[in-house]
Amino acid sequence: MSEPIRTTVVRYKCPFCNRHHARKHDAINHIGRCWKNPANQTCKTCVFFRREGDGSFCFPGRPCDCNAPETWCDADVELPADGLPVVGCAKWKAGAS
Repeated sequence: MSEPIRTTVVRYKCPFCNRHHARKHDAINHIGRCWKNPANQTCKTCVFFRREGDGSFCFPGRPCDCNAPETWCDADVELPADGLPVVGCAKWKAGAS
């Protein structure tokens, strides 16, 4: 009778966002651009970033993004319309960790 063979798989995890990678090189590259890595000075780790609402529901008969959370910057940095964070912001200040 044939039995399954047990194997061990090594994965590499980003210490900031918990994204997993099969290759160490890919994980290192990701960490260098991760939005939650304070070294990248993005909105996600800035004390000035604000977000209201969680977008967890939709209003009947309205588009699916009708309850999208509202985001803004208290340092008056204009956030991109596509919802991506600003990276390498000159006004970035470390938020509470």
